[in-house]
Amino acid sequence: MIDKPPGLAVQGGSGVSRHLDAMLDALRFGARERPRLVHRLDKDTSGTLLLARGPGPAARLAAAFRARAVRKLYWALVVGAPPAARGTIDIPLAKRRVRRGERMAVGAGRGARTRYAVIARAGRATWLALEPVTGRTHQAAIGAPVQGDGKYGGRAAFLPAREVAPRLHLHAREIALEGAPGRTLRFVAPLPAHMAATWTFLGLDADRAPDPLAAGAAGDSPAAPATGRGPRA
Repeated sequence: MIDKPPGLAVQGGSGVSRHLDAMLDALRFGARERPRLVHRLDKDTSGTLLLARGPGPAARLAAAFRARAVRKLYWALVVGAPPAARGTIDIPLAKRRVRRGERMAVGAGRGARTRYAVIARAGRATWLALEPVTGRTHQAAIGAPVQGDGKYGGRAAFLPAREVAPRLHLHAREIALEGAPGRTLRFVAPLPAHMAATWTFLGLDADRAPDPLAAGAAGDSPAAPATGRGPRA
C-alpha cells in the first residue's frame, strides 16, 4: 500500500511522461518482479493505492475489487452542501470527449452508485465521506462541486479564501479488505499538505473524524457537529 501524492498520474498517456507505473521498479525491495497495479486513482486525487507483489496476489486482489469485497472511503471538501446529510447517488456516468480532454457526463453510460455522508460543515464548505459502491465517485453529481475541481464545477468549485488552495480536495482516505480469515486489513492515509492546511484554516479536526458510512453508523443525521469556522469571504 502506498500513499499516492496529488499531481502524480498512475499511468502514462498523451503528454504524460512522469507517472507511477514507470516508477514501480523502485518498489521491488529485492523481489524478482516489480509490483503490479490493481486499481487506479486520478492524477490529482491523493491517498491509498494498493499494489500487488506478483501475478497471484494481483489476480486475487483484482477478483476482490470485482466482487466489491474491498472498501474504499474518500474524503472530499465541497463548496456548498448536498441536499441531505447522507444518501446514495445512483446516476449513470459516461466519459465524453470535449475540446480539452474528457468530461464525465451525468445521465448516460454505465450505472454508478456512490454513498455519501456529511462529516462536518464550515461556512460554505462541507466535509464529505464518500464510498463508491460501483464505478467512479460522483464528483459532479452530489449537488456541490469538489473544491478545486474546475473541470466539473467551473468557477463555483473555488472558495474565495486565499488560505484554501485552488487544488482538488479529494482524498482516498482508507482501503479495507480481508486478510487472514477473520482479520480485516485497514490502511489509512493522512491528508496531503494542501488539504491539511485547509482543514486547519476551517477549524476541522481530521484526527477525530468519525466514519459515518461504516457498518452500524447512525442513521440519517449528520455524523458530526458543524464546528468549523468557515472561510472568510
